[in-house]
Amino acid sequence: AAPENETETYTTRATMSLEIKSARKKWTDVQNSVYTRWINARLKKLSRQRAMEKASGDTNPVVWCDDLLSDLRDGKILIDLTEVVTGARVRVNKGKTQAHFIANIQEVLQCLRRVGVDLTSITEHLINEGNARATLGLIWRIITFYNRQHLGAGGLTLFSPSGKTLRKEMLSWCQENLKSYKSYGVEVTDFGSS
Repeated sequence: AAPENETETYTTRATMSLEIKSARKKWTDVQNSVYTRWINARLKKLSRQRAMEKASGDTNPVVWCDDLLSDLRDGKILIDLTEVVTGARVRVNKGKTQAHFIANIQEVLQCLRRVGVDLTSITEHLINEGNARATLGLIWRIITFYNRQHLGAGGLTLFSPSGKTLRKEMLSWCQENLKSYKSYGVEVTDFGSS
């Protein structure tokens, strides 16, 4: 039903605005949680490696991520994550000032650019400030890079001549590999309900 007066229109818009903000906050919280778990799974590998190095006395302890938006602000977890994902060494600034933190993040972004990660509109200052959009975007791009490296090695063609997106390419791969299960009622049409 259409709003009867201007006050009702304003109330409807205000309610919708609050609902949108609430949905965005929930989505950010979900991404934060999922990405944090993904980061810690990668850092676990580094932790095992450093435990083996501990006998030689040449080790830095691995720092775990609890809250993505605050824990990445000094760049140290990003350095560890970047080393795991790219295999490259990243210089660490051990100081405790904001200038050192920004320098750490700059080192990470430079390393990621060198290996081909697109970092458009992501800056060291936004990450240091805990900007949700920039931080979540950075981690998504790191995850995508990591998956390309690992899935590509397993025979999945991620960039086809047809120009399919990564998502479409993965869907096609799933459909092709599960088509023999169609007689059992298994049919993949999307990454949601099917």
